[in-house]
Amino acid sequence: MRQDTSASLVFGIALTFGSAGLAVILTSGQATWVPQNHWLARSLFSISAGLLLWSVWLWRRPLSKVPSNGKRIGFVGTRGEASPAFAAGRDIHVSYATPVESRVTPFRASVGSASEAATPNLEYAGLREKRVFVSPEAHDGICDPRTDSEHEHSVQALILKFENKILGDRKIGRAMNVIARIRFQSIARTTERTTDYGVWLNSPCNSTDIGIGDTRELVLMCVVNGRLVTFEDRRGDNRFHRGFSYFESSDVDEMEMVEVTLIDQTTQVSLNRKFRVWRDGVRFCLAER
Repeated sequence: MRQDTSASLVFGIALTFGSAGLAVILTSGQATWVPQNHWLARSLFSISAGLLLWSVWLWRRPLSKVPSNGKRIGFVGTRGEASPAFAAGRDIHVSYATPVESRVTPFRASVGSASEAATPNLEYAGLREKRVFVSPEAHDGICDPRTDSEHEHSVQALILKFENKILGDRKIGRAMNVIARIRFQSIARTTERTTDYGVWLNSPCNSTDIGIGDTRELVLMCVVNGRLVTFEDRRGDNRFHRGFSYFESSDVDEMEMVEVTLIDQTTQVSLNRKFRVWRDGVRFCLAER
């Protein structure tokens, strides 16, 4: 609405004065009142007419719409010569809006950080001596014997067990793409042989994964024709392997010093252990260094 409170008040005053003057003149019983008091009547009519005209002018004057709280928020545009509104030839009017109370949301640090991300906890879990089957099928690799024929053609092997051990003071994660690098040396350090990818038992590739609390077995060496032999897994080259071409065997019969390094290629967590390995008759012997 375009009606303002002040205009209404003035308009009411003007009407009151005019009505009062007219009432005095019309109700006066003296015929000589107006001629004798013409200056008062003229003043009264002039004031009433002026107030009436002023009230009408205020009432017809366009007013800006102001929100109930009476706060002006800001301008949408400007009428300056450099303004976009002036260049476009359009009128930009003042815009009002009810102010919204700003609320600051307190920052809360997330639980845990990048440095506290769950990572594997690889640990050496002991050794095991068992018979294994060296399969001619690359997807089987070196595995536990499953049939009578595989038992018949199995060989004696020294197995190292590794665990993704649970800890009580922190959360651990799954180990993915774990490879084993093995270095063999003679006691005199004059002979050395390195295997970049050791063979994981029952694994279809040259790496393995170790779930939380799980254990995996690494084939350290086997007894083949009375000699100690280790195997390097070649199944990571994305080639088709026929027969026993998926591994390369090496004689390590007189290399008792052994260093094993596990590497999780996903998280870069690693584990290094050193052993001395030898044979006492037909049994394997191992001591940690």
